[in-house]
Amino acid sequence: MRTEHFPSGHAIFREGDDSREAYRIVSGRVDITIGTGGKRILLASLTRGDIFGEMALIEDKARSATATAQGEVDLEIMSPADFNKTILQDA
Repeated sequence: MRTEHFPSGHAIFREGDDSREAYRIVSGRVDITIGTGGKRILLASLTRGDIFGEMALIEDKARSATATAQGEVDLEIMSPADFNKTILQDA
């Protein structure tokens, strides 16, 4: 697992992106949005300890939403193996 810093306003991933990573917030806030009718709809505001992006690992599909850093954000980036290990440890 590695940690990465994202500046405010940075798109961590976008709807339709391919990815094989999940994320856990170390610090900061991440907004999850979808686009519909030319507008962005806020689905969730996530904070420290929250995990997101896991559905791309579970379903092996493209990203269904956009994740954007709101302020400075530090994230742990998890591979499929990291994600499975983390979930099993927390269970």
